[in-house]
Amino acid sequence: MSNMMNGLMSDAADEKLVEWAKKGDLEAYAELVEKEQEFEDVLEQNLSEVQRAKYLVFSVEFYRTLGEKLNRVRAVSREKRKY
Repeated sequence: MSNMMNGLMSDAADEKLVEWAKKGDLEAYAELVEKEQEFEDVLEQNLSEVQRAKYLVFSVEFYRTLGEKLNRVRAVSREKRKY
């Protein structure tokens, strides 16, 4: 699966994501969502049921952990603003 992900994400794509993040515009966000859907479609077509289940478990855990870390950073940021 990592080979598939490496093939889909190039350095140019990484640079494009950074550009979008700097701009913060909605068009870029919509394009990112579209690319994410394309990626999910590729996974759906190429992975077995077991592989898709493992990917789903990984995704849930990844986004849960990411959310927790973002909340911690936000809390620290709020505390810094108080002083």
